[in-house]
Amino acid sequence: AEAMDEFHKRKARGSQAAQDEVLILEEYIDGPEVGVEIVMQAGAVVFCSVMDAAKQSSGAYFQGTGRSYPSSLSPVIQAMISSHCIAAVTALGLTSGVLDLDVRYSEASGPRVLEVNARMGGGSVCVMHSIVYRLDLVDVHLRALLGCSLRHLGGLMPTDPTMHYEAGWVMSPQDGVTVGMTPFVERLRATFRQHPNIVEIVPLLGDGKTVVGYRANGLPTSLIQVVTKAGDKESAQHFLGAVLSTAEDCIDELVLRGEGLLDFVAREIAPVLVSSPIATAVAAAVAGAVGVAAPLPRISLPQLHGLAD
Repeated sequence: AEAMDEFHKRKARGSQAAQDEVLILEEYIDGPEVGVEIVMQAGAVVFCSVMDAAKQSSGAYFQGTGRSYPSSLSPVIQAMISSHCIAAVTALGLTSGVLDLDVRYSEASGPRVLEVNARMGGGSVCVMHSIVYRLDLVDVHLRALLGCSLRHLGGLMPTDPTMHYEAGWVMSPQDGVTVGMTPFVERLRATFRQHPNIVEIVPLLGDGKTVVGYRANGLPTSLIQVVTKAGDKESAQHFLGAVLSTAEDCIDELVLRGEGLLDFVAREIAPVLVSSPIATAVAAAVAGAVGVAAPLPRISLPQLHGLAD
């Protein structure tokens, strides 16, 4: 909408550049979004799954933030989506491997394919298939390409069809640099260790990695992956929310910026550099980059260490 407003303003000003512009517009499809994974071998479909896809918008950016199984759509609609996706990949001439499609279902127009990816899905797709189906998509993809028989996948069912699973990611509201990921994750795991509904809590980044916050102007960084389960969707979502909110409540311990990063450098790095002739230069460089009461620009700890080499 903002782009169209700007386009019309430029048209109204009568600039030649605006008169010559060509816009490519994509129809907005309203409705729930799902992720579809298809396994093909020699042109035949041997496996197809449908999972609800969670999305998060941040300004001009949006990204997938998790998967939910089983889909909240009815079995009839899921079958319609699967058939639609199989027709799409067949029309494109894709014949072997794991394929990933993003689809929205509109009450007005039915299933509409948003993306066809000639690869397996990213993010939580692999781990959700491993948990729900005990299916290793990387292994399956390689076997499909090598010509190993995958006929056994035709009758594959969820390991526990009574369970609902939710996958999501811990994100930071602020920009910064990751510090102490391993102990942070261990404390988070310890908090929920006795909770049978928490399936896994896994770090996605190590230390010294630049983080883009979801309140910042950029694509938010995923820090930790969480998967939960329960006998119903609402409970699984509740447990997922509990882990994510617990992590975010103390995210300042993991994602440092400004004075917090300066304190870390002074406590952990400066003692190592104290005998170095460039110790003062390092401290000055960090202080200059951070500024007074300003968020940290995108500088990583490996860059700081590199100054001492």
